[in-house]
Amino acid sequence: GAGGAALEVPAQPFGMSTHQTSYPFRILPFDGILGLAPSKSKGSVLHQLKAAKALDRNVLGVYLSEDTHRSGSMSFGGVEPARIAKHSPMHWHRIRSGSEWLPGAQDGF
Repeated sequence: GAGGAALEVPAQPFGMSTHQTSYPFRILPFDGILGLAPSKSKGSVLHQLKAAKALDRNVLGVYLSEDTHRSGSMSFGGVEPARIAKHSPMHWHRIRSGSEWLPGAQDGF
């Protein structure tokens, strides 16, 4: 969660692969995949977190770095202040649908 707190997701549906192809999985730098479907999908971990009231706020913070030497991150229930440059504005976007990621953002140009 936000601030590095542990999250518990009671009764979360979970799938496990017992066999996969060596390409590309052998060369990938991770050992699992977590789906992040919006919370309207009852099998979604985000739905389970919301239902369990496990988050301080129903917010998913995403940090993407342009620097290939710095990894990105996700924060459940808030944002990581250390990832925000001083005097930089925060941009909040509601999603238009509870079943897919369509941010309600408009082009600012």
